[in-house]
Amino acid sequence: LCEVAAFVDGLPPKQRVALVLRKYQGRGYDEIAAKLRARYAAVATAIEFAIPLSGPADEELLRSLIGELRGA
Repeated sequence: LCEVAAFVDGLPPKQRVALVLRKYQGRGYDEIAAKLRARYAAVATAIEFAIPLSGPADEELLRSLIGELRGA
């Protein structure tokens, strides 16, 4: 858990948001790109890079990250 949290915390803010929105909230690339005011290709690349590295995470960490996003 600590390793996952450290990994996610170490991502650049937009990549962290993109990863959480995609992997844990099931949002589409178009929706994420619009929210981040970024190009679709940039969002897809950021997510595809982060997903294999993130590994499994537990529910408490995900709730924390999602709560952080709602405050952003």
